[in-house]
Amino acid sequence: MTPEEETTEMTIAIKQAVKVMGDRFALAEGDVARAIQELKASISAAHGHIDITETLVRLYVFLAQSLDRCWNEAARTTYPEHELQSHLASTRAKMMEILSVNRVVKGKVEQECNRVLSLVAACLPDGAGKTAAMDELKAERAVLKNKTMALSDLLAVFRAV
Repeated sequence: MTPEEETTEMTIAIKQAVKVMGDRFALAEGDVARAIQELKASISAAHGHIDITETLVRLYVFLAQSLDRCWNEAARTTYPEHELQSHLASTRAKMMEILSVNRVVKGKVEQECNRVLSLVAACLPDGAGKTAAMDELKAERAVLKNKTMALSDLLAVFRAV
């Protein structure tokens, strides 16, 4: 069921419930209408939270895949570089647009993206710097894994509500 269908179905159920409540408690028309608007706003906010969380999960997955390509040949051959970069760029742009309402969080996510992409670039050339970059890369990968797991759990809760 699409989010729009869920919203329509929920709106119908809400109207029916509010009508029953209105009949039982003799609520005024304005009170019923206000209750419906508040419930619709709650539903809309929940869908917004889901979209934000899904986008952040996708961003972290694409960043993790970028890191995985540094030491895993299978990751490089299975998923073409141009596709990964395209998905990463579009997801990053969408996330930055979403986060434009909060410049502090937007700045943190931008820094994280830049840090990961710098690590990926540092792992490309051979040499002494590559070993140190690989250690940082593995630590950053662990951080992304934990964030992705936490956000996935949060997303499951949002969807269940």
